[in-house]
Amino acid sequence: MPDDFKIVPGQVAAEQKYDGHRILTQVTLGKQVGAWNRLCNAHALPDQIVHVLKQFPVGSVYDGALCIPGGVSTDVVTIGSESQLVYVVFDVLRLLGARMTDQSYDQRRAYLKVIFAKHGKSSPSVILADSVNLSSYRDLTAMEDRVWERGGEGLIIKRRSSAYYPGKRCEAFLKIKLGFEAH
Repeated sequence: MPDDFKIVPGQVAAEQKYDGHRILTQVTLGKQVGAWNRLCNAHALPDQIVHVLKQFPVGSVYDGALCIPGGVSTDVVTIGSESQLVYVVFDVLRLLGARMTDQSYDQRRAYLKVIFAKHGKSSPSVILADSVNLSSYRDLTAMEDRVWERGGEGLIIKRRSSAYYPGKRCEAFLKIKLGFEAH
């Protein structure tokens, strides 16, 4: 943990970092679902994920990870793995056509909770990443231990008041990976 990154009670949240492929998805008019990676290359999604996302609000863009629970990123492209793929959503960039990136993490997270309560709660194929508000380094250590015990890749620590900066690594987010320095 960098010395300059302070956990101030109530100001940061932690999410598990998933070992998969980072994918943005979009639901457009006609309930069409598009997906692309961070290099803006189109990405095909399996039917079970498309089916769930078609139920999400039109004019919305989501940030997430395509992964296989308990697997590693290379499993995502293994032939025959399509039925095991899960899309883990961790942010919303547009909602009903409106830009969400200027809103705080807490505001964006609240929108996601409503969307998943209404449209995604019954599907194991599209899930909302768990988020835990941290009030101390003890909370952080406990979450790290839980993630490592289940074979997770790491954590993303997010300032709850932060906006979303597409394609940029900023001081509002901190990635912690097992066996690596935080960055």
